[in-house]
Amino acid sequence: MRVAIVRLTAMGDIIHTLSSAQFIKGQMPDIHITWFVEEKFAEILGRNPHIDSIVPVNMHGLKKKPSFSALEVYCSATGIFLEKDIGTSRRILL
Repeated sequence: MRVAIVRLTAMGDIIHTLSSAQFIKGQMPDIHITWFVEEKFAEILGRNPHIDSIVPVNMHGLKKKPSFSALEVYCSATGIFLEKDIGTSRRILL
């Protein structure tokens, strides 16, 4: 199973959300966790043993296109099912 966490901006929120990766891996050690994050914050996640892959996102580029098209393309190519939860500030992709 693969899971993608999208916590793009706000460094404090990214740091607080890190524990979710640890919790997920603790419950399902074989799960593959991909984290989508603003490019400038990717280094914060770089050494976390619970995150299998990090996708740095150019938010400036995405803001020009107000859609998740770049994420949809990546998810489609990697077999990740994209669940859009527009109603919350935290989006978790399963």
